[in-house]
Amino acid sequence: MGEAEALLNQQEVTQPPTSAQLNMLFIASALPFVGFGFLDNFLMIVCGELIDSSLCVMFSLSTMAAAAIGNTISDVAGIFSGGVVEDLARRAGVEEPPLDRAQELLWVTKMRKYAGQSLGIILGCILGCCPLLWMDPYQGERLKREKERNEMFQTVILKVQKILDAEAVALMSLVDEEHGQQLRSTHVSPELRPFVWQVGVGFIGHVAE
Repeated sequence: MGEAEALLNQQEVTQPPTSAQLNMLFIASALPFVGFGFLDNFLMIVCGELIDSSLCVMFSLSTMAAAAIGNTISDVAGIFSGGVVEDLARRAGVEEPPLDRAQELLWVTKMRKYAGQSLGIILGCILGCCPLLWMDPYQGERLKREKERNEMFQTVILKVQKILDAEAVALMSLVDEEHGQQLRSTHVSPELRPFVWQVGVGFIGHVAE
């Protein structure tokens, strides 16, 4: 008689777990995965957003790259936090019921355990999405567009300087601070430093006025 056949015959005579044991197994299987799913999604979203608005802007990486890096960080954190969540659940009195090996291999036992794990991680992932409630989903894209715009303006400044054979070139922006209008240099050629100019003063101020 083969080992598989012997195990099948043993399962046929094994007393299945009681409803109370199956319910406890469901809860004990679900709780650790609630914590794991929460930490996984929470860290992935927070780290991904931070990376998207910093490193991805600096090195012109895509949002998907930020998501991949954030997911890697959350997975590594999940390795270290998995045991912690299980210990907390055990201290709270939530433990798997004592089952023998034959009972653990029963189809009803496996399905109840897998159902608890699946429901737990789904609930945890939903709770882990809470950073989306206060996070600006367009911050990264806005910063990337701003960087591209600044690079374009700086290129225009240098080309205009070359075309006009000018000593220096500056791109001015009109700023209204409590009705006190000023001109501020947003982009300047290497010969200049950022400066402020009053409206109505000199030829620059006259043109702006």
